[in-house]
Amino acid sequence: MEGKNIGSGSSNFRNPPLVAGIITACITTLILLVLASIILTWTAVSDGKLPFITYTINVIAVIAGAVSAARKSSEKGWYYGGLSGLVYMILVAIIGFVLYRGEYLNVHNLLQMAIMTGIGGFGGMIGIQTKR
Repeated sequence: MEGKNIGSGSSNFRNPPLVAGIITACITTLILLVLASIILTWTAVSDGKLPFITYTINVIAVIAGAVSAARKSSEKGWYYGGLSGLVYMILVAIIGFVLYRGEYLNVHNLLQMAIMTGIGGFGGMIGIQTKR
């Protein structure tokens, strides 16, 4: 029976694309949240724009993570991009559940996870094409 030897040079085992995508998405989120907080503090932008700002930050973070994951992989950019988008949104949901201590998983949030998974798949397709 022939199979991959995990310990001898399998690049996806040593440097998993999904981990790179999640780390990139989280770093992007932190940077954009700091910028958003500075903008909200020092300008006249109303708090009513906060849902739009957070949704935009999530979209940018998912795209950045998906592109990063796809570039780390050698194939299936849509798969790694979509998966990184889904895992990122699951992490966001877990953080939201812990912070709000309530029912955080509702239809709206599940729909948002599905949309972000699709956006991640699209970002993964872009990432795999920019690798070449």
